[in-house]
Amino acid sequence: MQSTALTPLGALTDDERCSLREAQHLASLPAALVAVPDPRAWAVRTRTRPRAGPGRHESCLSGFVFGGGCPASVCPLRPASHAMARELHGPATASARLDRSIDVRMRRPLRHIFIPPDKNFMGYLVQQVQLVQEGLKVLADFMDSGDFVLVDALRAVEREGDQTRRILVEELNGTFVTPIDREDLHALSRALDDLLDYGYRTIKEMAVYKLEPNTYLRRMVALLQDMARELEDALAQMLRHPTVASDHAVRAKTLENRMEDLYHEAVADLLESDDIKYIIKLREIYRHLSNSADRGDRAADLLLDIVVKQA
Repeated sequence: MQSTALTPLGALTDDERCSLREAQHLASLPAALVAVPDPRAWAVRTRTRPRAGPGRHESCLSGFVFGGGCPASVCPLRPASHAMARELHGPATASARLDRSIDVRMRRPLRHIFIPPDKNFMGYLVQQVQLVQEGLKVLADFMDSGDFVLVDALRAVEREGDQTRRILVEELNGTFVTPIDREDLHALSRALDDLLDYGYRTIKEMAVYKLEPNTYLRRMVALLQDMARELEDALAQMLRHPTVASDHAVRAKTLENRMEDLYHEAVADLLESDDIKYIIKLREIYRHLSNSADRGDRAADLLLDIVVKQA
């Protein structure tokens, strides 16, 4: 039977301690002692510098570093096969199973330790912007029909958007390293959420103030819909085609400028009325839509910043 040597961490070199601690984390080994099935075999893995050749990788930077390449049988960059995974459950001594367990785990990409593959932050952002489009579609239907029943429909979409944002924030808080700066992810998610929130405030307050849609409102909502589409296209292309994403973000910012011009045109026309109460109420509605466009512009700025950082 193969004997297991218990080697105190203090008796190892710095390189061996670094390698063993990484293996200890992956294999959930005890903190004070590390079980080493064969110290000489372990030394071969951590100290030797085999020549590069058939079945060897030129360089490995995932936990173990080999000067001229490493054997494929112990290479951490080689993915674990199903057959090797089954070996872990086969008949063997405890020390042999531990040795094979370390081999299998060390072949997994090291980035999965810090960035779990199931954390799809971009997916959450795309889902948010799709909900923004869905909410703006409901708002556009209201501007065409004036049916206040649609208030509840938009409220349901807005709640779903809030839920998606909460999930993204929770995933951010539980992830050590993110593919994009966590501050940018958080700010971008908040901007998209605010864009949808202002859309809901618009229809809600129109119901409270008993205001009917007009041409300016329909044109402003149409601009917001175009902006949401540009933001979705930018998010979809941000990591694979950053130049294309930048173009879509710039178009979204252009739409915000058009919204600002339309807002001032609508307010100027509103001030021609003699009904002070009507002016105050409708001006609030115009302002909500303008603020919604401002949040879209903020989202576009964040997208452009992310593209620059990823370059």
